Amino acid sequence: MKSLFAVTVILFSPVLSAATYIHNSLPHVYGNTQVHEKEGYISYKSVNGEQLKMNLSDVSETTEARVNGVKKNEVAILDGNICQAFYVAKNGRAEFTCRTGITYTDSVFGKTHHLKKIVRNTSDAIPEVKEIEGMRKGDFVKLQVSTDTIDSGEEVRIEAVLANGQLLVRRTGFLRMALISGGGPIVRDISVVKVNVADVCKCPG
Repeated sequence: MKSLFAVTVILFSPVLSAATYIHNSLPHVYGNTQVHEKEGYISYKSVNGEQLKMNLSDVSETTEARVNGVKKNEVAILDGNICQAFYVAKNGRAEFTCRTGITYTDSVFGKTHHLKKIVRNTSDAIPEVKEIEGMRKGDFVKLQVSTDTIDSGEEVRIEAVLANGQLLVRRTGFLRMALISGGGPIVRDISVVKVNVADVCKCPG
């Protein structure tokens, strides 16, 4: 009887989900969920510790796959701002951490970008690609224009290649520390800037 009871508990208890869910229409992300497939809902705890429910039909499970070109932890551009995808859902929604256009001085990391989290459709984003015009992530090139933080003629490292023909570059040797939580070094780091492919070259010397 004891073993039969144990089997019954396993069959009818909710299964703890390792996945995170994104709401289909609202800017909400749900983690540490329990899935109740038979009843058609997930349960999760609010920031106040309250146990809440959400219909499975209203949310979509996150995935490690690329959706509309956007992949978890990769860079994307939204409304002209540099962002990073933290969660990507199977239905095309994603949670991004984006620059706001505001910078401030942090007591530990110095000058850095202010960030915000948003949930948007991946179809609204310009994603990373492997290569454009022979330029790939990790390549060292020379900058042909000046930016707010890098002078023309300086060597830079390509940190991301974007589908619209732009690059994210960082001055060589300026790999500064940055908080991983809330955006990662590329999004937060003041030394990473956006330029066009035509603004760099693999020049000799």
